[in-house]
Amino acid sequence: ECHTQIKKFMVFLNEHFSGSRIIKRQLANYLSEQQQFTKALTVLGEIHGQPLLESLLSLGFAYGDMNIFHCQDENGVVQFSLTNAVEPGSFDLEKIQELVTPGVTLFMRAHELEQPLDCFHQMLNAGSRLAEDLGSQLCDETRSEMTVQGIEDRRQNLQEYQDRRAS
Repeated sequence: ECHTQIKKFMVFLNEHFSGSRIIKRQLANYLSEQQQFTKALTVLGEIHGQPLLESLLSLGFAYGDMNIFHCQDENGVVQFSLTNAVEPGSFDLEKIQELVTPGVTLFMRAHELEQPLDCFHQMLNAGSRLAEDLGSQLCDETRSEMTVQGIEDRRQNLQEYQDRRAS
């Protein structure tokens, strides 16, 4: 939906500001920065439902909207969420004891958060703890093992995003 709006707007710019490349470039840059900005981590391994549920509850997650788990701040604002890595991504609490999944994905919508870098640290800590509790492995969004360099790259990327948004 967002990409369609950007394309329509770019057509409008081309029709009405064909001689002003600087304006078009600045507006295109602004629009691309306003797009959704998400970060994800994956915990991979043979994950059983009951231990997953117990770990999530101990970490302060709550089952909620879209039948997934959410970690909220003290005001009830979702900071990050957790989905099943298997489609459709949701969890059925009535059948959680039967669940065996190859992984879960934690994700945050940085564009919706006041302090996305702080939230990333919380999500990273939750993912690390889940991996430890479940005897699984913490991985990045490509499902490669999370490395110290990978963590630092994501922190830096979020810091730059946060700085751009503040200016």
